[in-house]
Amino acid sequence: MDNNVVALEKLWQRLLDVTEVAAADNFFEQGGDSLLALEMATTFEESTGSPFPLDVLFSDGGFGAMCVAVSEPAAVNGQV
Repeated sequence: MDNNVVALEKLWQRLLDVTEVAAADNFFEQGGDSLLALEMATTFEESTGSPFPLDVLFSDGGFGAMCVAVSEPAAVNGQV
């Protein structure tokens, strides 16, 4: 599994206080809000050195979409 996906999963679990994460899980439906989203972005970028696709989180909110975005950051940012 991609290191960024693992980091995202652990962060998602910690911030939303959940033990299991599925691709269909939605950040906002699980209790996330804009402040937690910013905390997630900041913590992810500091710990991985990779960009966090905040736009994907706000437009989709799904864990599966976020996994694709963090494992393929260049494609999400239109650089491919």
